[in-house]
Amino acid sequence: MALSSVTEGELYHLGRWLVGSGALMPTLPLGLIAHVIRGLWDRAGFVGHNNRGYPVASVLVHRGLAEQIADVIEEVTGRRSRARPVGTAHWVGVSGKRCTPWLRFLYADACVVSPTRLVQVRAVLGSTE
Repeated sequence: MALSSVTEGELYHLGRWLVGSGALMPTLPLGLIAHVIRGLWDRAGFVGHNNRGYPVASVLVHRGLAEQIADVIEEVTGRRSRARPVGTAHWVGVSGKRCTPWLRFLYADACVVSPTRLVQVRAVLGSTE
């Protein structure tokens, strides 16, 4: 299948499927990988504020997927997010001032998105501006 024929919706649903599959993300350009990660984030991620009031976006996934997401976070925000073990999964995410560019990367031009998650993202972005 050619990349030009893959839709945003298909990439989004691939991300949702990746959560429990144990599989890794395919190698895609940054603009396309955003749809995959958004699907993953909408299914298993967290968007909100921590107990100190800072914006946070995080997800618990298997180690290989967490490392891939950390690579993309570094490319988008300029700072590495280290995947940390939590039980049998690995946590990866961003907080504070790096949260805004990360959420914009995932949600700014999204056509396929969870309505509930979009409300959460807008609330976090609204609190940082």
